[in-house]
Amino acid sequence: MAIALIGLCASVGLYLSAIYGIEWSSSRRIKAAESRGIAVDAAPSFPTAAEIVRRHSIEWAIGFAVFFIALEVADFSLWQRLGIAVILAMTFGSMWLAQTEPGEGAPPTNHSMGSNVWYWLLAVGDWMGFLSVLCFATEILVRAA
Repeated sequence: MAIALIGLCASVGLYLSAIYGIEWSSSRRIKAAESRGIAVDAAPSFPTAAEIVRRHSIEWAIGFAVFFIALEVADFSLWQRLGIAVILAMTFGSMWLAQTEPGEGAPPTNHSMGSNVWYWLLAVGDWMGFLSVLCFATEILVRAA
């Protein structure tokens, strides 16, 4: 149970750090665009708690929570479930980056390889934080029940 609590706290930290990294990177890109004379709608701000909860939608959260509970019932260890979360995070983070238009949080296609890797790491970190929070939370829920 202690490992699950420590993991949950670390996962919340990862999730919030990834969200902050996305907002910070976006604001830097917006400032750079404004300095070149490009009009920008609004500067990003760190989301509220309600926006963070809705970030991946309640449906995704419930679906993955049920998925992780089903894996627990099927006798997958916590580390196996976290491994599955890593694979899913890499998949969904890559898909998010590929589907996002420049200006919506994804890097413009003319940016350097380092910038593209940075945004991919942020996207994967965002999904990893989200999925690992659910993985550890369902572990605590199942152990408490």
